[in-house]
Amino acid sequence: MLKRRITDFTLTAGEFADMPCSIPFSMYSVLIELGKIANPNRAGDSASLGVALSDTAIIRSDIDISPEELSGRHIYLKMWGVHAECEVYFNGKSYGVITSPNRIYTFDVTDMARVGKNELVLNVSGVIPNRYVLDAEGRRDTALATAPYIADLGIFGGCELIPSAGALINDVRVTEQHEANKVTIMVDMDTIGTDDGARAIATLRSPTGAIYYSGISMGHGIIVVKDPELWWPNGLGSPDLYTLTVTLYSGGEATDTYTRKIGLRSISVGKDENGVPAIVVNGVKIFSRGATYVRENSILPYIKTENTERILRAAKDANMNTIRVVSGGIAPSDEFYNICDRYGLIVWQDVPVPYILPPIQGAFAAGITAALRDTIARVAAHPSVALLYLSVLEVEGKDAPASAVSLSEFSEITSRILRPVLERYAVSCVYVPDPFWLFSYDERAINSDECYGAVSALPTVPDIKTVASFAPQDERNLLSAVCESHSPIPGTARDVLLTVANSVRMPSDMAELSYASGVAAGTVLSRRV
Repeated sequence: MLKRRITDFTLTAGEFADMPCSIPFSMYSVLIELGKIANPNRAGDSASLGVALSDTAIIRSDIDISPEELSGRHIYLKMWGVHAECEVYFNGKSYGVITSPNRIYTFDVTDMARVGKNELVLNVSGVIPNRYVLDAEGRRDTALATAPYIADLGIFGGCELIPSAGALINDVRVTEQHEANKVTIMVDMDTIGTDDGARAIATLRSPTGAIYYSGISMGHGIIVVKDPELWWPNGLGSPDLYTLTVTLYSGGEATDTYTRKIGLRSISVGKDENGVPAIVVNGVKIFSRGATYVRENSILPYIKTENTERILRAAKDANMNTIRVVSGGIAPSDEFYNICDRYGLIVWQDVPVPYILPPIQGAFAAGITAALRDTIARVAAHPSVALLYLSVLEVEGKDAPASAVSLSEFSEITSRILRPVLERYAVSCVYVPDPFWLFSYDERAINSDECYGAVSALPTVPDIKTVASFAPQDERNLLSAVCESHSPIPGTARDVLLTVANSVRMPSDMAELSYASGVAAGTVLSRRV
């Protein structure tokens, strides 16, 4: 199989015609690079961009197809990361409409493909609209700082021409079942094209080089990993990643290959025996320390991987273990989540849905389901993505919600719509219906208003896995000489114990003390501010 990237396009938008561009590009990145408009990040004026052009455009590319490429049974066109509502034409024939930047679209253009020059045209009818977060009463929440966002259009993902003589892998989904010292991995695969007795094999390589195999029959395969190397959040252990490869064979030859990194981990959100809310990863209760990710640049093609990694590495080095991705804009690129996977940063992902007054039914309900599916299926494949929150957004130009009751009703209905999507695409994630519930450790000491946005800046006890790395069993006591010697600040043990005693329910063991000290530090800091 010969996959070929298509990178060069021309863009016609408004008064500007046939502007050359290469993936990744957007309307504004092209205009900036050609000197048609000023860069808003330097000029400090993004308001003019909103009226610079209409929301229609033509994106086109000339694709040369060789006789060898046309000799197979099928010619596919694969596109992803297309940030525009557009109809796809190949040599003048319409093959469908692109509506989501999170979905991978595959079009079979065999009937119109020809040797020599072929024309691909995306007829853009609308940009992705600007969005605003709503408060509890249905008004725009101006107090919440959201990422810079400019309504834009373009291709930020990729485009491939795929000649094929048989079947191709369309999608691979992975689910995990965790037991004591064992993880069972279920691999589900969908294909497109002509099957002709094709078979597939899944290969899993561990971080230490161990290899596991499974045949895939009727689209399903099972791999059992004993004594697994688990993915741990930053500070709890190593964020170990396995490499999963699914290879499709036809006639004894490999016809397609799918590869990605996966992490084996379990997560739950519940309450312990004392009624205390807790996030539990691989059976260990953690205290979440983190920050909200703000996109580095308002022009999406100008977001560089090295800058994203610098920001996330700083979060890791600051001993954070959680990053929240808010819904005020477009979900980050796959590389963002890849970096979080490697650094052990749990991602709390807001999943946006557009607001409309109830009742919700018919085509609109189907549209919500499709939008949720596209977003969740893309991000939930990463072990770092652990918490999903349904965020209700207003699409600019639509009517504002009539009341808090209607907003509440909308949230309830969309939550029901979300459930089957989660069951299929995000079984390894936790759905959080109310984010403020996670902020409560003990009703005597802390509430959502006090600790929301607080960042721990006071001494806290290391997690039990860290303590175990330097202290023998009989020295795992906060007042032991070994633990005291590992504290860079004299008197830390005294301060931590006093803070915990005055703030939260007194813990019963070292693991509880680690968790409680983080909550206590956040409580104290929030009261200061």
